[in-house]
Amino acid sequence: MHAKDEQWHNDVLGQKAADTIKALRFKHINATGFANLRCTLVPGCPLGVNPLDPTEQDIRNKDTRAFFAEIYMELFDVTREQIPRHIGNVCCAQFAVTRARISQRPRSDYERMLRWADQSREGDFAVGWVFEKVWDLIFGMDAINCPNYEQCRCDMYANGHASTEQHEQPQEDAVISTWCPGPQVPAPPQDGLISLADFGSNRDLIQQQVERLSAAVNIPSISYDDNEDVDIDPRWHAFVTLHEVLKTQFPKVHEKMTLEKVNSYGLLYTLPGSFQDLKPLVMMAHLDVVPVPDPSKWSHPPFEAYFDGQWLWGRGVVDCKSILVGVCSAMERLLEQDFKNKRTIILSFGFDEETGGFRGAKYLADHLKEKYGENSIEMIVDEGGGMVVEDGVTYAVPEVAEKGFLDIVLTLNTPGGHSSAPPKNTNIGIMSRLIAAMEDHPFNPHIDEHNPFWNYLKCEVENSPKTVEPWLREALEKKEDFADRLIESRGDKVRWWIQTSQSVDIINGGIKDNQLPEITRTIINYRVLPSDKIDGVLKTVADVLAPLANNYSIAVQGPGYAQIDRGFGVLNISSMNILQPAPITPTGPDVEIWNVFAGSIRQVFENTAEKLSAKKVIPVGAISAGNTDTAHYWALTRNIYRFSPLSEQTAKGPHTVDERVDMQAHLGGVKFYYELIRNMDSYTGSR
Repeated sequence: MHAKDEQWHNDVLGQKAADTIKALRFKHINATGFANLRCTLVPGCPLGVNPLDPTEQDIRNKDTRAFFAEIYMELFDVTREQIPRHIGNVCCAQFAVTRARISQRPRSDYERMLRWADQSREGDFAVGWVFEKVWDLIFGMDAINCPNYEQCRCDMYANGHASTEQHEQPQEDAVISTWCPGPQVPAPPQDGLISLADFGSNRDLIQQQVERLSAAVNIPSISYDDNEDVDIDPRWHAFVTLHEVLKTQFPKVHEKMTLEKVNSYGLLYTLPGSFQDLKPLVMMAHLDVVPVPDPSKWSHPPFEAYFDGQWLWGRGVVDCKSILVGVCSAMERLLEQDFKNKRTIILSFGFDEETGGFRGAKYLADHLKEKYGENSIEMIVDEGGGMVVEDGVTYAVPEVAEKGFLDIVLTLNTPGGHSSAPPKNTNIGIMSRLIAAMEDHPFNPHIDEHNPFWNYLKCEVENSPKTVEPWLREALEKKEDFADRLIESRGDKVRWWIQTSQSVDIINGGIKDNQLPEITRTIINYRVLPSDKIDGVLKTVADVLAPLANNYSIAVQGPGYAQIDRGFGVLNISSMNILQPAPITPTGPDVEIWNVFAGSIRQVFENTAEKLSAKKVIPVGAISAGNTDTAHYWALTRNIYRFSPLSEQTAKGPHTVDERVDMQAHLGGVKFYYELIRNMDSYTGSR
C-alpha cells in the first residue's frame, strides 16, 4: 500500500488505509492468490496499454508506452510473440498477494525485474508506472483483469461496509472459515502455448474427440479373471489393435515421445525434460475394460461406439477410455505446438486394471522404479473420484487414499458318509451358520480427522450449510466419532467411506447328492479402513467364528488359534490377496503440489463451459472404497491423485449396461489434463 494514513486510492471504504485493511476479506485473497485493493475501474480498465500498437503521439513524445513491448520482454524474459496485445487492470499498484502466489515464480524472475528497475534509464515515475501495469501479470492474473465493481466490493469488503462491526463474524464462524481453505489458481504458465480461451470451437473439438474415443471404444480390449499369461492367452491380442488405434489417432505423441512396451501390452511413453533435476510427472490410465455379459440388453452395441449428439455410448467409454483418450489428446495438443517441457512427462497405461494390474501396472511400476528409483516421481495422476454438485457448489473429490484389500478364506473339513445317514449338521450347514455369524457381526463404522472424508464434511459445513445435518458442525468442532449418526442420516451413500466392508462372494462345497460334503470353502472379501488394519480384520474374524465352531466341536486353526482336531472337523482361517491401505497423500493450503493439482481443477472448471451447473469449485481429498492401478506405484511418490474429471450427471453405467459419457464433459477433461501438464511444467518447487 501507499505509505500514508489516508490516500485517495482507498476509495471503497473511505481514504483511511486502516479501514481498508480491517475490512479486507483475507479468505477471498487466499482463494484468488492476488487482488487489487481498489474496485474503481478507471483509470486502467478496460484497457491501459496496447504494448504492440503504441500511438504516433507516444512514439513522437518518446513516452514509456512507445517502448513498453521491449520493457515487457526484458521483465518477463519472453519473445515478442508472447506479449499480450492488450493490458488492462485497476489503478494504482495497491494489492494483496499470498506467499504461495509469490513463490510460484522462481527467485531469478524477481532478481531480473529488480535489475531492470535499478538499471533502467526511465525515471522513477515511469518505472513505477510500468510495474503498476504488470503487477497483475507478475502474480498470475490475466492481462485484462477488470472485475465487476459490485462483485469486487462484495468479494473484497463484505459488500463494502466501512464499519468492521457490520461484517465481523462470531468467533466460531472464524474457525469454520479455516476449515476448507481453497487452493489458489496457478499463475498462467509463461510457455507461449495457447490458453483455454483460444482452444478452439467446442463443436469442432467435440467432433474430433468423438472420432478418437469411438476408435478406442470399438476395440474389445477385455481383461478376464481367467486370463493366462500374455505369451499364452490369445485373448490379449486385441490390445495390439488398440495400440495401433492410438498410434493412428495421436501421431505427435508417437513421433515425439519414446514408447516402451512393457510385458508386451503395457505402454510407457516418455518425453524427457530439459531440467533433469525436476522429478517426472506420471499420467496414468488403463487400456482394458470389463466383459459384457449380455450385449442384447444394451441400447446400442457395446463395441460399436454410438454418438447421439450428446452422449457417446460403448463399453469402457467411462472406465476408463475417456481418461486414456483425454490424456493422449492433451499431450497431442501440446506437442502440436512444439511444447518445450522442462519436467519429464510419462504416460503409463496398464492393460489389466480390472483384474488387479499384476501383469500391467505392476510391471510398469517396477520398470519405473528400476529406471528412476524410489520416491523419484513428483506426482502421479490416475482415474478416481469425480465431481459432485451440491447446493450450488461443485465438489471435486480426487481420492488421496485407498482402503486396504483382503480375502479371507474359510475352509471347513469334516468326516464324510452317505447322505442317508447324515449328522445333525452337515459340513455345508455348519459353514452356513459361520457365514451368517460373520454377516451378523459387521465392522463398526468409524470416522476421525485422519480419514480424508472428514475434510470433505468440513467443506460441506462451510460451503453447503443448507444440506448438512444440523448437528454436524458441532460434532466436527468437538472431533466426535459420529459415524453411526452420519450413516443413519445418509445411508449407504457414505457408509463405505467410514466402514470396513465385508462381502461373502464365493462358496464351494459338496460333489454329489448322496454323499456328505467333506470340505466347504468360502471366500469373504474385505475393503479395510486404515484405522481397522489388516491384522485386526483377521483377528476379528477368528474371534467371531471360534466360539461358534467350538459349539460344533470344530477345531479352529487361524490367527491366534491352533486347536487340535478331535475327530469332528477343522475350520482353517487363512488370507490371500492382501493389500495394505494406501498411504494418504498430503493435501491442504501448505502443500505446494496439492495447490498445483487442485488449483488446476479450479482453473479449468470455474472458467469453462463444461457441463457443471455450479461454477464454485471446491477441490477436497477423498478416500476410495476400491483400488486402482496406483496400488503398484506407492514406492515412487507420496503424491498420488486419483481423479476422473466427470460427474454422476456426465458419466453413466460403468461396469454395467449402456455405459456412456457426455462428450462436452469429456472435452472438459481434455482441457484439465492440458492445463495440469502445463502447470506442473511451470512448478519448480520440488527437486
